Amino acid sequence: MTSVSHRLIGLATASTVMMLLSGCGGSPPADAASATEPENPASTSATLYYVAYDEDDSSGRLLSWNGGEVTELVAGTVSMYNSAHPSPTGEYVSWIESPRYPDAELVIHRPSDGTREVRAEFTMGGEHCVTPRWTPDGVQVVVGVENTWDPLVLYNVESDSTSERFSVPSCNPIPTETGVYYWDHDAGDIATSSREPNRP
Repeated sequence: MTSVSHRLIGLATASTVMMLLSGCGGSPPADAASATEPENPASTSATLYYVAYDEDDSSGRLLSWNGGEVTELVAGTVSMYNSAHPSPTGEYVSWIESPRYPDAELVIHRPSDGTREVRAEFTMGGEHCVTPRWTPDGVQVVVGVENTWDPLVLYNVESDSTSERFSVPSCNPIPTETGVYYWDHDAGDIATSSREPNRP
C-alpha cells in the first residue's frame, strides 16, 4: 500500500480548509486509490478541499472531503497538482494549466458552484517557478507570465484585468494590497517590491 502524506497549503475560512495531497518525499502517490481520500482524516464538520495526482494518466484533480465522502470537483493536468492555490477567503482556487506547451493559462475555479474559467493566457518558457498567490483580500493573484520569475503580473478577478508587468528576483513571491514580498537571495533576507494596487 502506498504511503501518502498531506501538506496544508492554506486555511481559507473557519469552515473551509484547503489541502494539497502529495506522495511521501514530495512525489505523487503511486496509485489513484491512494489519491482520493486522506488516510486517518481529522474529525471535522468542515469541507476539506485538496489536490490529488493520478500517475496513470498524469492528471491532477481537485476533490472535496466531507463526512468521509470524497467528491471530484474538477480535473486538470499535472500543472494543477503542482500549482493549485486557494484564495484566503476560500472563494476561489487558482492554478496554471499548460495544455499545449509553451502556451499556458491561469485557471480560476469556484468550488461553491463549480465555475471554472480561463482568465489569462500567456507563454511559459523554461522553468516556471511562480505558483499563483493571492492578495489577503482574495481579489488579486500574482502570476508569472514567462519563464522563471520574470516578469510577473497581478490579475484582478473582480475587474478581469491585469497590471503592468514587473519583476522580482525570486520564486513564489507573496503579494499584498500594496506590494510584493520575496526572498532576496543576495541579501539573505525578505525584501519587498512596491506595487500600485490593480483595482477595478
